[in-house]
Amino acid sequence: MKTVVSTLRAVRGGVAATLRTVPTGRLVALLIAIVILVAVVVLVPLPTAVQLRDWATGAGPWLPLAFLGAHIVVTVFPFPRTAFTLAAGLLFGPALGIAIAVVASTVSAVIALLLVRAAGWQFGRLVSHPRMGAIDARLRQRGWPAVVATRLI
Repeated sequence: MKTVVSTLRAVRGGVAATLRTVPTGRLVALLIAIVILVAVVVLVPLPTAVQLRDWATGAGPWLPLAFLGAHIVVTVFPFPRTAFTLAAGLLFGPALGIAIAVVASTVSAVIALLLVRAAGWQFGRLVSHPRMGAIDARLRQRGWPAVVATRLI
């Protein structure tokens, strides 16, 4: 448990160090983008579950594949998978919905892993800060428990 807490503290320090290096203009632009996104989410009406299911039944036989593709592409990025998992169950029933959700989550995780590895992305290259070295050392020493704890959070 102590290793998880110390890893999370090192991550927090690394994020804080990164934020200090970001120009103020970018932070302001990011905040404006977040405000616009929240406004869109609040103001755009969402269909009810019944409306969504009625639309899906009239969409045709390609809907499961289209949904699978959308699920894979969107969840490669940090988007809540729970929304897609629930929608899959609602639209396709428990058997097909679970199959689509599991396949899409697995494929999107593999794609994300391959993209990160292909880009050679490392925190140390982006930010040179002692805390980033601590995070890297912690992940090298006890990577799986740190990753599992982060995923559970």
